[in-house]
Amino acid sequence: MNAAPLAYIFPALCVMKLQNERLLSVKNIPTIATGVFGILVAVIGFIMVIVEIAGGITCSHGQEMAYCLEKDTGLKGNESLLQQFTDSPDFLT
Repeated sequence: MNAAPLAYIFPALCVMKLQNERLLSVKNIPTIATGVFGILVAVIGFIMVIVEIAGGITCSHGQEMAYCLEKDTGLKGNESLLQQFTDSPDFLT
């Protein structure tokens, strides 16, 4: 979602600023099209993120991946990884 402004919107705005043409001039049509495409990609990406969050974050890609299973993550309950690391007996050795 953050790549669209960096890849399409900001460069298009910079080119338009450097050309010093009227906003709706013929030279700005490709630049405006690129900027509009970037805005559409950003909006669609934002909507997809909201839909994913509203639907509940799942870790399913058609099959359960190894990193989705709790026993494979090494995390116990709600403990953070830092807590587990600092609680280990050989933390300071």
